[in-house]
Amino acid sequence: MAKRAKFTTISLILLQIFQTTSIQAVPISVTPHTLYLQNFSNIKDKNILILWALSDIQPKTFFQRWHFEKAIEDINKNVKGIGLAIVAGDIAHHRESEDDFRWYISAKAKSYIPHWFEIAGNHDMKDEMNYRKYIRKKLHYAVSIGNLLLLFMSDEDRFPAQKISDETFRWWENKVVHNQHRIIITITHAYLKQSGLLGYPIPSRNITDSERFAAVLEKHRVALWICGHTHLPGLIWRRYTSPHRYRNTTFINVSAIRKSWYNDIESNLIYFTKGESTAIIRRRNHEKEKFIPTREIKIPLGIPFVWDGLPPKLEND
Repeated sequence: MAKRAKFTTISLILLQIFQTTSIQAVPISVTPHTLYLQNFSNIKDKNILILWALSDIQPKTFFQRWHFEKAIEDINKNVKGIGLAIVAGDIAHHRESEDDFRWYISAKAKSYIPHWFEIAGNHDMKDEMNYRKYIRKKLHYAVSIGNLLLLFMSDEDRFPAQKISDETFRWWENKVVHNQHRIIITITHAYLKQSGLLGYPIPSRNITDSERFAAVLEKHRVALWICGHTHLPGLIWRRYTSPHRYRNTTFINVSAIRKSWYNDIESNLIYFTKGESTAIIRRRNHEKEKFIPTREIKIPLGIPFVWDGLPPKLEND
């Protein structure tokens, strides 16, 4: 398994090199607006909502638990004012992960962040029973905060690992079609194939039957699609994409918290400002306790962000 993961990573890096010198299969605008921000680390402003987007915590051993704990420590120490956290799958790694799920709950409780929302990734579904017991019973659900609508869809099976059922797809489609007056954010573990994110030609990186979702995006706006699954180091530029044909949807790979030989402990922070029709996405290296300025972008939301300061709430299906 380790050799296969290493081979996949090397292949992805080579793929990026190849794609920078060849015609793209999907038209991409990699960074809509590059930004270099100053004194933005410790914002605590009632006009700004900060969302922490992370994924792929999945400690393989007891020793690797410090990766997530270090991320929490960095956030508590250096990044103030986060309103909610989103975990885009793979909290745990093993077939029997009850102890890891319990540890995760204890670890996140040490953060100051008041609201956490998770989905199951392919590794979490190895122990679906304990995921549902300790993390969340529902595999798909919606959350609203201000005029943001967050649509969460877990992996739903192990075979194929990146399966999202037609029933869940129809739920998502209905939410998207009937909420075009809101800023919609979709959260999945795997990619949408049509996103053009680094690794999209590899089937195991993508949601099964991605075409269903892509067809909806051609007609209806989703401002942001957050995912993980493919662990990428911060130096990889193709973790943000904006395919022209999908109405300015920005796709972002927020992985990975788990440190490896090719990536540090990393995640993203997203800043929404009241009255602004753009959001700022920043890449954070928690191990080095600093942002990566060349990975900061501004993305279009379509409409201004509206927020009354109230906390997020679960929506009725």
